[in-house]
Amino acid sequence: MSQQPPTLQICTPLAWELQSTAPDDAIWSQTDEANTHLLHLHFVLDNRSRDALAEEPEILKPEMQRLETKVDYLIDLIGHMALNQMQLPNATEVALSGTALSWHTRQPAPPVGSLIKVELYLPPIFTQALQLFVTVTRLIPENNSGCIIHGVMDQRAAGFYQLLDRIIFRHHRRDIARRKQN
Repeated sequence: MSQQPPTLQICTPLAWELQSTAPDDAIWSQTDEANTHLLHLHFVLDNRSRDALAEEPEILKPEMQRLETKVDYLIDLIGHMALNQMQLPNATEVALSGTALSWHTRQPAPPVGSLIKVELYLPPIFTQALQLFVTVTRLIPENNSGCIIHGVMDQRAAGFYQLLDRIIFRHHRRDIARRKQN
């Protein structure tokens, strides 16, 4: 039995648009570069290095933990301020894996097999969205409330996938640790 890859379950702003044609190589390159940069920034901002804290002298550890908590608070505060100031799409429940994406929509669904461009805002960086080209693989209708769109991402940069997998795996491990604590 094959094991499913880790999936990030978040409620976050998302917008999508049907594409009439696939993007050309220049658009692919620009999109992959921007997405890789954004994921790298997310990875750095979200990095909570326990190893670095372990290397600090014992006397500095409590102060470093307080400083880290303050910086985390400021990042969250800026993210919430950006949410309130910007015109972002509505938040929706999203399931994101290293190669696939699914979300609920009330909009008329695109046909299976169509290419759509998805703007996905990852917390805490709500000022820029990942631009993902997604091929719709399945639609699951929901009673009077739209449908769930399942799709596979078509990104070409290996660096993008590596960073995305690392971020998803990190969140997955944190969720497991939180469940064990409760």
